[in-house]
Amino acid sequence: MSAGLKTGPIASEWSSLDTDRKGSLDQVRQIAALTEPAVLPKSNQRPDQDLPNPYQSLGPRGAVNLAGVLLTYLFPAEFPWGKFSLSPEYLYSGSDPSAIQKAQDLLFLADLHVHSLFESSSRDYTKPLGFRSQKYRSLMQLLVGGDVLECVDHGMKEDGSEGDDFRIRFFRQDRYVSQRDTSGSPVLHITQESKDAASFSDEDFAKSELPKELLEKTRTERMVPLYTRVEMHPFSRVWTITQEINGVEIRTAEDKHSRYFCTPYRLVGEEHYGRGFFAAFEGDLRSLEKLRECLLDFAATASKHLLFLDSASELRASDFAKRTGSVIEGARIVGGQVQDAAFFRADKMPDFQVVEKVHENIRADVGASVMLRSESVRQSERTTAYEVAETVIREMEGMQGGLMSQIADYQQVPLFNYARYWLQEKNKLPPQVGEMFNRKMVEIQALTGVAALARTARANSLLTTLERLGRIDPAMLAPLNRDQVLHYLTRAANFYEPGLIKTREETEQETQKALQVQAQQQAIETTGKVIENTAAAQASAQTGAA
Repeated sequence: MSAGLKTGPIASEWSSLDTDRKGSLDQVRQIAALTEPAVLPKSNQRPDQDLPNPYQSLGPRGAVNLAGVLLTYLFPAEFPWGKFSLSPEYLYSGSDPSAIQKAQDLLFLADLHVHSLFESSSRDYTKPLGFRSQKYRSLMQLLVGGDVLECVDHGMKEDGSEGDDFRIRFFRQDRYVSQRDTSGSPVLHITQESKDAASFSDEDFAKSELPKELLEKTRTERMVPLYTRVEMHPFSRVWTITQEINGVEIRTAEDKHSRYFCTPYRLVGEEHYGRGFFAAFEGDLRSLEKLRECLLDFAATASKHLLFLDSASELRASDFAKRTGSVIEGARIVGGQVQDAAFFRADKMPDFQVVEKVHENIRADVGASVMLRSESVRQSERTTAYEVAETVIREMEGMQGGLMSQIADYQQVPLFNYARYWLQEKNKLPPQVGEMFNRKMVEIQALTGVAALARTARANSLLTTLERLGRIDPAMLAPLNRDQVLHYLTRAANFYEPGLIKTREETEQETQKALQVQAQQQAIETTGKVIENTAAAQASAQTGAA
């Protein structure tokens, strides 16, 4: 890190807010040492220094398991985790059903476009981490540390202007400070990043007033702190982003929709940072750590193979090194047992059993809490994937205290909305979608947890209803609009293949063509019958004349 840099107003504000939250960071480090130390190492951690290695493995395995389960059900790879839906006011306003159907199909394509943004970042092999890799790391920090800040990184073009990337980046807890209002909504973030001075554009480097000699130094010496301040104006609700290097403001921009997303796990009172899932189990994890250490110490002591000789014995240590079958003289023997030599024994088995029982009880409680096993899934050969998903999701919703709802409110819906806003600003969405948003006809819904189950259940319920109606009387299916049913099921399954399903215009054209062919056929048949009848009449007249 370069020395002799100036301190600006943003750096000073960062330093003040960072000092105020030192206590919360120390608590997070203590919990991280028992679960996932990499979430927040100690402040003076060196790159070549080992991380804490706990005696118990339940905390680390539980953290990995929970983060993986959350990633699977919050951001599934093959299914959408958010969608645009028509507002109830418009959906049930009595509008033309065909217009509603077209609007829903248009929003469905917009859903796919938004999701493709995140998927494309995962497939960009030139960048180290994709969307789900970053999400896994942020979920791990959320569980252990209780708070995580993410942002959408668009990158930069060669001229220094904002790029067209759409990558999710998250900040470690000691790299950002936040402020929230009394309702818990974030209103201010300041991030600190170490940047290579050689990576700045010529314009930014000139504005920063950094010495040009800095570019000739090694990479370690070229590293300088970059401060980014993100604040929401309380009246206009517009977010102002300001960056500072070397005490000099180099860039300012405004966003109608924030590209920064700060998610707390559990907010207490009017605190600015959340508390993590494992904070509630810190006592159990510490007890488990200590008991596991005691058990290992006892096992190490009991496993020692030590031979003790009485100080008055005539035996020598060399006597026990003799070959099997050798005769050793000088031992004191009573009742066939050697009395002046004995092996070491740890005669504390009752105490060991008490420690072991307490250890297993705590281990079982914590293991169930971190979902290392589930006894609620029905054990059967016909157990469906839907049953398994329902059980896991409902267990997580109850156990995590509505964490999926938290992530939906603080991450998924704002992120989905920002992606829509960014695509709209880049003219990459149909103008009809923007018009529907401007008219407040569209809502954003997170499709995770119970909401995802409900969507699947509705599609299954429709299929079951159609099957039952067909069994009762196939004629009961006649009033149903087949196009509506087909489009609803394909949207529910998140299935779209261009050209696979005929458009309404194509269907009408085929119907019209079929009617024309049928009319022509009937005309041919009618003409043939007329000719036959005329010929028959003529023949009958000739026969009568004869």
